[in-house]
Amino acid sequence: VYRSITNPNDIRIAQTGDNSLVSMNPSKDYNLTGKFTVKPLSTLKFNYNVIYSNSNYQTYYHDYKYNPDANYHRYEWGLVNSFEVRHALSNSTFYTLVGSYNIYDFKRYLFPLLDQSGNEISFHPGMDLSILHPDPRYQPSYKANTVTPYTFVSGGTLNYQLYQRSYTFELKFDMTSQVSNQHELKFGARTVRDIMDYEDFTVQRDSTQYLTPTILGTESSVHDYYRKKPVQYSAYIQDKMEFVNMIINAGIRFDYFNARSVYAPDINTPGNNLTNTDAKIVFSPRLGMSFPITDQGIIHFSYGHFYQLPPYSYL
Repeated sequence: VYRSITNPNDIRIAQTGDNSLVSMNPSKDYNLTGKFTVKPLSTLKFNYNVIYSNSNYQTYYHDYKYNPDANYHRYEWGLVNSFEVRHALSNSTFYTLVGSYNIYDFKRYLFPLLDQSGNEISFHPGMDLSILHPDPRYQPSYKANTVTPYTFVSGGTLNYQLYQRSYTFELKFDMTSQVSNQHELKFGARTVRDIMDYEDFTVQRDSTQYLTPTILGTESSVHDYYRKKPVQYSAYIQDKMEFVNMIINAGIRFDYFNARSVYAPDINTPGNNLTNTDAKIVFSPRLGMSFPITDQGIIHFSYGHFYQLPPYSYL
């Protein structure tokens, strides 16, 4: 880097690239869907659905406009499997049973991790890092500094790596029965279990202490790893009552959630007095009514309590 002593606006940076134009937000996406249906009986049907997606992409990073080879790569793939059973027990009663198993995997890094022989490894959270090492192409952090606040990054590499993987198991059962001319009864239950792994770290490289790219342990402030296994349960029952001049829907829903984690009671000291989370239990009554007031008018009335679990990222 050359900076003129007499003219502070005269800043010159040596060009080391090949002067080629490259895309800074390329992407490759693949998607596959499949559905298989078997109906061994007129009253019984099996459905299997599968969805697979795979993405390899970069997002535009303005500071690295003139150093595009140092921008992060993002790798994302997901697999959704669901198996459904629909069975009519009689002309008035049927049930549905659905089970699903889903995987989501996300990685963000510049260079992949290597094994002892120098081969690339597809790393995921929780793997043993003692037998792996970062790519030697990672540069000291000071090289990514800008010459002035209003210039682009002219060198260095982005040394941060992030890995995330989650598994979701879900089982859902619903049954509907027209028990009489006036009553249609519905009830169901659902359970969801998640396993969420997250790991991120910054590859250490400088000109004094870490002369080669180094990954510090999770006891350091630049390496974080956690695994969470929250659970959800829910159930409901509903009765639809149809009379000559009135229709009534009455029911109640039960929700249970346990993050199975720890939290800090005092947000001002997030590292102290960590406490196990309590299970959250919610009962939600529902009531709906409709009846005619004229041959062209109907009054609808409804009352209910509603509960929504926030995204896990907010927890």
